[in-house]
Amino acid sequence: MTHKQHFLAIFFTLFFCGTSLHAQVDHWEKLVDENDQWKYRLGNSEPSYNWMSPSFNDATWQSATGGLGYGDGDDQTTVANCASLYMRRSFTVSQKQDVEALIFHGDYDDGFVAYLNGFEIARGNVDTTLPPYNYSPVQWREAKMYQGGDAVTYVLEKDIWNNALQNGTNVLAIHTVNTNGASSSDLTARYWLHCGMKTPTQVHANPISWFNYETFESDIAVLRINTWEEDILDDNRMERFL
Repeated sequence: MTHKQHFLAIFFTLFFCGTSLHAQVDHWEKLVDENDQWKYRLGNSEPSYNWMSPSFNDATWQSATGGLGYGDGDDQTTVANCASLYMRRSFTVSQKQDVEALIFHGDYDDGFVAYLNGFEIARGNVDTTLPPYNYSPVQWREAKMYQGGDAVTYVLEKDIWNNALQNGTNVLAIHTVNTNGASSSDLTARYWLHCGMKTPTQVHANPISWFNYETFESDIAVLRINTWEEDILDDNRMERFL
C-alpha cells in the first residue's frame, strides 16, 4: 500500500466512523459561548504548570466577557499587548450519558491550543506539544468572523473528550498564541463549545444562532472536507494550519 493509499484508507475509516456517530445526535446544545465570563491571564511569563487543570486556583486571574483581543472591532474585551493569552471557562454538564458528540469552534489570531479538564482537544497553527508563553507561529492567521467569514469547526474525537468530560463542573482552558508576540498588531481569542444530545430533552442552552452542523446517514460515499475556514484557491494544493 502506498503512502497515499494508506492516508486515504485512514481518512475513509475516520469519516464513516464519524458519520455513524453523529447520525445518533437528536439536537445540539451550547456549553460555552465566546460572550461568557472568562478568567484570563496575559501571557508575558509562564503560568503554573497545571493552569489548564480543573484543580488550578484561578482566583488571581482577571475576569472579563469574551471574546478577548486588541479591540479592533471583533473583541468584547480589550487586553494589553501580550506575547500570548491564557483563558479558562468553567461550565456545567448535565446528563453526560446523553452527550453523543462535542464540537469546538474557534476564531483566532494567530493560533491556539484548547484543553478540556486538562486534556488537549483541539489546536490551530501550533506545531509544538506544549507551546511556551512566547511561542510564535511560523505563519500568521487572520480572524475570519469580523470579515464576514466563519469560525473554524473542530469535530472532537469521542475517545478523547469522553474520558475528559464530567457530569457537573468542567473547565475549558485555551492558550491563544501570537505571531511576533507582544509586538504583533492584533490578537483575537473567540471560542465556543457545543454538545450533541442523543435524547430530545434539552438540558443546556440553545446553540449559538449561526451554529449549523448537519448530521445524516448515506448509502453512498460522501466526503466532508474541512478547509479550516481558509479559501480554496485556484491552485493544486492547499496548506492546512496545524
